[in-house]
Amino acid sequence: MNTDSTTRSTLDLLNISTIVSQRKWTVTSVIVLLTALSIIYALISTPLFRSTVSFYPQYQNDPTQSLGGGLQSLAAVGGMLGLNLNSGSQAQYYIPDILFSRTLRHQLVTRKWANLPESTPDLIRFWKLDQPGLFGGSSSLTPAEQKLSQEEDAMLLLLKRLSVREEDSGLTRVGVLMESRELAAEINSYVADHLKRVIATHYSEQSSEFSAFLEDRMAQAMLDLTLSEEILTEFRQLHLLSQDSAEDQLERGRLLRQVEINQQIYLTLRQQFELARLEELKAKPIIMVLDENESQFYPEKPRRVIIVMMGFLAGILGGILLALLLHLRQQVRLEKARYRNEAVETKSTGQE
Repeated sequence: MNTDSTTRSTLDLLNISTIVSQRKWTVTSVIVLLTALSIIYALISTPLFRSTVSFYPQYQNDPTQSLGGGLQSLAAVGGMLGLNLNSGSQAQYYIPDILFSRTLRHQLVTRKWANLPESTPDLIRFWKLDQPGLFGGSSSLTPAEQKLSQEEDAMLLLLKRLSVREEDSGLTRVGVLMESRELAAEINSYVADHLKRVIATHYSEQSSEFSAFLEDRMAQAMLDLTLSEEILTEFRQLHLLSQDSAEDQLERGRLLRQVEINQQIYLTLRQQFELARLEELKAKPIIMVLDENESQFYPEKPRRVIIVMMGFLAGILGGILLALLLHLRQQVRLEKARYRNEAVETKSTGQE
């Protein structure tokens, strides 16, 4: 059985090679046509240059942890009052979410760039998205709707031009594809600055919220301390130390401990509040840029060699397929002609 299938496969391949050799001009014509079309496409396609920025994100800890070991004592003492300052959480941000956000893409497509002509200063006009389409489908829209449609089309096109690659080491590469090296570098610089601003604003707001929290807790701690001191003062006025009973001594010790605890909480909060204010004034780098605006000298797209090779291979497959289809059509016609001849002969024989 295996021998029969092997023989059948060999015969099929021989038949295909015979058919292709008989229609070699058809196969050659398809190969030449598709290869020529691929060459033309590769030559007329707009070259795109890539600019890349490489950086390491500085994943900073929560602001509560950046204030040193003093906050541990604050958490230990303030835990009795419900203070939860040792969250241990790390502020997270995801670079692709920031890069592919509508806010950034809208800024990129509507911003006027120095490396674009004065007649087309933004990407919408540079890509000619403000011009009517082939079928004039946007003529029924209002000017405001046309503007929104153009911005949406530009943002969708820009989405295909942006790329992010994150390495296992933490290195992040942000790439931009544009029609010129200068434009790609300018846009990539703006993207890197935008990432820095967004992340820095996030940490600044987080530090400000922590300072406000400390300030509120410090005011409450001051009230608690004042109240405990007043209670201790009243107790001392009513109970002389020399006349204290055993119960009075226990109560006096309890009130003293309460004053000391409240005093320690207030002092720790005060210290951390001042440190938090200093943290807000520090200008910490959020991302460490390693390679800024690495622009390619040669365009990345179109990949002309690959396009021509794919066109050549498609021509071979398409030529063989067309030759087989033509051969099959010819065989069908011959079979129909043979059936008609047999039918005519049968009819004539029956009349005789």
